Amino acid sequence: NLLLRESTILYSPQLLRFDWNPDKVSAVKTGDNVASLIISNLTSLEPSALWTLCVISCFGFKSDTSLLRLLKGSSIYPDGGFDLVSLVEHGFVEISGSVVSFSHDLIHQHVYEKMPMRKRQKLHLDIGTTLAAKTILDSRISHQPIEDSMEQ
Repeated sequence: NLLLRESTILYSPQLLRFDWNPDKVSAVKTGDNVASLIISNLTSLEPSALWTLCVISCFGFKSDTSLLRLLKGSSIYPDGGFDLVSLVEHGFVEISGSVVSFSHDLIHQHVYEKMPMRKRQKLHLDIGTTLAAKTILDSRISHQPIEDSMEQ
């Protein structure tokens, strides 16, 4: 997009947000908003990063990174991991503590709705099956890794 190509709007990984000069932005004739600018950059992502966005979108607008770690090494992430760093650098997600969230609700909506329905349903099933296999519910209704529960 014009605003990104000409560096009118830049993502700052240090500030964890987009930054711009209001005077420069006002001078540009465009109908795009920030979310649509970010969405237009989805095509530049590596397939693994785009897949990570799809997985995160199945949890909703935000997710705890501990849930994503439980998916490592499963059929959901056969290569063993996900790359949140590049997603933060591109401005698609933000991380605060152990929570990863989409930087804008329209990005979440776009990623989730662009997945074909069958693919989305299978991904939800795979996530649920994987998490169920790795966790148990105790009397406090809390999720614990199976290995931790067996040691108690």
